[in-house]
Amino acid sequence: MQRLTIILAASIIPALSALAATETDGVLVNPDADHIPLNKKIEILEDSGGRLSYDEVRRPPYAGQFVKSERSTLNYGNSRAAYWLRVTLENDAALPLERFLVNEFPLITRADLFLSDAAGRTETRRSGLTVPISHREVPDVLPIFSLKLAPHSRSQIYLRMQTEATMLVGLSLWEPTAFWRRNSSEMWIKGALIGALLILVGYNLLVAITLRDRTSYYAAAFLACFGVYLASLYALLYQYLWPDFPELAGHLPIAMSAVAIGAGLLFTRAYLMIPSAHPRLERLFQAALGLTICSILLIPVDHHLANTIAGIAGLTAVGLTSYSAWHSFRQGYKPARLYFIAWLPLWAGGAAFALVVLGVLEATALARLMLPFGFALGGLILSFALAERTTSALRKHRRELQTLVAERTRDLADTVAMLHAEIAERRKTETALRNSEQQFRFAYQTNPDAIAVNRLQDGVYVEVNDEFCRVTGYSRDEVIGRSTMELLVWDDEEKRRGFVKRLRRESAVRNFEAGFRLKNGSVRVGLISGTLFEQEGVPHMLTVTRDIMERKAQEEALKHSEEKLRSLVESSPMGILIVQGDPPRIVFANSPMYDLVQWSPEELSAMTEEDLATIFQPDDWGRFRSHYLRRLSEPTLPAHYEVPVIRKDGARRWVEIYVTSIQFAGQPSAQCCFIDITDRKRAEEERRLFLARAQESQRLESLGHMAGAIAHDFNNLLTGVLGNANLAIMDLPPGSPTMNTLRDIETAAKAAADLAQQMLICSGRGATMLKPLDLSQTIDSLHRLVAANIPPKVQAAYQLAPDLPPVNADATQIGQVLMNLVINAVEAIGSSEGRIEVRTERRRLDRATLDQAVMGQALPEADYVVLVVRDTGVGMDGETVRKVFDPFFSTKFLGRGMGLAAVQGVVRGHMGAIAVESRPGGGSCFSIYLPFAEPAASNVTAAVASGEAAQPMVLIVDDEPLVLRVAQRALERYGCRVLTAENGPDAVKLFSSDADRIDLVLLDYAIPGMTGEEIFDALNARRPGVKVLLTSGYQEERAMARMKGKGLAGFIQKPFHPQILAERVVGAMAKDNPA
Repeated sequence: MQRLTIILAASIIPALSALAATETDGVLVNPDADHIPLNKKIEILEDSGGRLSYDEVRRPPYAGQFVKSERSTLNYGNSRAAYWLRVTLENDAALPLERFLVNEFPLITRADLFLSDAAGRTETRRSGLTVPISHREVPDVLPIFSLKLAPHSRSQIYLRMQTEATMLVGLSLWEPTAFWRRNSSEMWIKGALIGALLILVGYNLLVAITLRDRTSYYAAAFLACFGVYLASLYALLYQYLWPDFPELAGHLPIAMSAVAIGAGLLFTRAYLMIPSAHPRLERLFQAALGLTICSILLIPVDHHLANTIAGIAGLTAVGLTSYSAWHSFRQGYKPARLYFIAWLPLWAGGAAFALVVLGVLEATALARLMLPFGFALGGLILSFALAERTTSALRKHRRELQTLVAERTRDLADTVAMLHAEIAERRKTETALRNSEQQFRFAYQTNPDAIAVNRLQDGVYVEVNDEFCRVTGYSRDEVIGRSTMELLVWDDEEKRRGFVKRLRRESAVRNFEAGFRLKNGSVRVGLISGTLFEQEGVPHMLTVTRDIMERKAQEEALKHSEEKLRSLVESSPMGILIVQGDPPRIVFANSPMYDLVQWSPEELSAMTEEDLATIFQPDDWGRFRSHYLRRLSEPTLPAHYEVPVIRKDGARRWVEIYVTSIQFAGQPSAQCCFIDITDRKRAEEERRLFLARAQESQRLESLGHMAGAIAHDFNNLLTGVLGNANLAIMDLPPGSPTMNTLRDIETAAKAAADLAQQMLICSGRGATMLKPLDLSQTIDSLHRLVAANIPPKVQAAYQLAPDLPPVNADATQIGQVLMNLVINAVEAIGSSEGRIEVRTERRRLDRATLDQAVMGQALPEADYVVLVVRDTGVGMDGETVRKVFDPFFSTKFLGRGMGLAAVQGVVRGHMGAIAVESRPGGGSCFSIYLPFAEPAASNVTAAVASGEAAQPMVLIVDDEPLVLRVAQRALERYGCRVLTAENGPDAVKLFSSDADRIDLVLLDYAIPGMTGEEIFDALNARRPGVKVLLTSGYQEERAMARMKGKGLAGFIQKPFHPQILAERVVGAMAKDNPA
């Protein structure tokens, strides 16, 4: 138990001691005291590392290490440490007190004040050179903190100070008004000292310029540098020239002290002729100059070291100049005596300042004032010393001065004469004043306003002018001697008493509106102005009454006019703003403006320039502001323009702005009328999109017609080539050497037929067999076929969405689309490594996405099945993207330009759209949008019955002789009898003559003159049910579209193989029910 007690005592007693140490004796703040020095009442803790925090110094062990101050001014020299000051302030008064906590030395780099309240909350403030004057709580060069002391309160304050200059602490508590009064007085003293130095500088410069004396130049430079140094030491330059650059305020005193020391050394060298008279001392002077230069160069590197070297340089300069002056005087140089006397106060002040900087001497007021006063006195004596050199120059100018005095004497005589003339003029003025009084009386009587003089006590009229009599209808004799109450001049007695009461209180009343009664009993309205004066010691009042009856009527009319105008403005369909000034501000806004921008007129009127800018887009705001400002000065500018504005809810509306220069409330203004043209803009945009879609549709239609026509004619030619090649192959015996040649012709013809087929697909007229299918399953089934076209360096990735809605599509053409896109991607990647991504998905497409796609403008916003093919190839620029789907356009040297055109044709045939995204070096992405499949009836294809007819007769109708010959030879080879006709009339004529014997008609769809449809109708009219096999170079869909439901027996696509032709003919004749 005893050991536990000892342990507790050992742990608690130090803590209690530290806590007791923090409870310092408080400083009682006397409400009547303007200034309370605090240095002997504070406690100080030196933080040599400058790392202690506020919480650390309040707790053991640091809380008990604070030392009581015993000096009125604390000087810690050129110290790098931080110093914590602690003081407790007590206010036992019943009222709150406001005091300034001031450190009397401005060159404190950083001063932090920590103040904790009863709730434990800590308030931290900062001052010192790290804080610009404009950001300080008290705008002064000194570190000042404003303290609010609550009634009957006790506040403990912690102050942390650190500086790169000499650490001087002179802490005081000031009443604010007394502080500013003291501060103003010090400014006058400092200004006087610096002004005296500037006078000496000017004097020495004058001497230097007059005598061309280098020594005087050095003297002027020395005094000027010292004046700048004093201004920077007192922080006057910081306060008035660069308050937002505190770093410069800390560095400039050291720099200017070093420069002043250097200038003083140069002055001493020149005055005492050191280089010639004392060459050994010259090296010492050069070394001292080196120290000053070194201190200047070290300022940005090490502020403390630079300050120390500057102090050492100052002491060195004092010793060196003293020895040089004494040595020169001993050698018989007489000017050195006065120089030595002049430098005594300079040395005393400089030595005192250096000792203060180094921390050796206490920074008392006397020590601080020795430097400026010593240098001012020394500079004065030095100026006297230098004045000896000006004696000869003064003699030289003495005669000129005597001449000048004579001239000034003559001027003085002239001035005396002028004074006599002025006295005579004054007498004339007095005479004019008497005349003026007479004129005033005349003006009084002839004044257009009614003027009266009444005794204040009883209101009796003493004097009235003629206008008063004319307005009221009374004669002068009827008014003089009678009071206003007796004549009942005032219409309202309460107003009369109010006017008199106010006149007694204020001695003068202006524009008091009241009614006054005339002699005939009528009442007029007037503005009455009155003033009090004394006549023979009796108070009187002078009143001037102006009849404003007509003006009141005009004001009423103006009021009605303004109300009418306001009604027109508020009911206008246009939003109206009136803008004034620079920066622009809104001074009026009508209600329709609220409907346009959703800001009320009050909100618009309260907007700053930054707020106004939010109504416009950045470029449009600059345009509006520039146009508004130029419109004020150049009314001939265009009166209107169109810009979008942004409403309060973020929506954008297009407006047409009309700007007119006006005068509003007497100021140049701009009236801005805003007309909402959003609907017009929207209609213009829709019209533009419609025209663009129409042009694109016409372009595609034209390309389609061209491709279809070329493919049709091409197929007709290929029919002859391929047919003749096939027939020749059939006629040759096996092993014939010509067989290979004919096979090559057959192969080339088939390739050409495939090319024609691609051209038809590009035109959107290719044969399609649409049926509902799952796009993911279709793409998956083509995986192996596609993989065969992808090189090993290219990686293919498939992301096929399951359970996609079905689309009406031709599986073969979808495969061709996928193959063309993959081959295009492979070619874009080239020989380098790359990646191709194939993806299917269901996606909701909005109007903006569809409008950007090719053929997407005609599609509605809905869900679509999307096929995406993305590659990492070389990509395309904007011009290439615009032409990529054009037939025959290719960026490859040997490309035909049909692949992507065919893709577009297939997508068009499937009623879809295609979009492409690409940039050079960023690859390409093709997206195909296909609509969902509509439920449709199943399509049952009739089985083709096979059979043979015994030498059937076939009528071939075609406008191409080559096709006629090939078809005839092919059918005759298979045992058919053939009739041919090259046009419609011949075909009808032949059929009419042998209608019963013709078993089948092979009819070309596109024949000049009579169309295939017209020929079919003519033949069917002569023998109903005639079997017709249609053929065409166009695709089956287009050819059969106009013949649908007419009972055709079938269709064969050009070019055709003779054997296939024969099979189709036999199959058509075997059908019981024509299609």
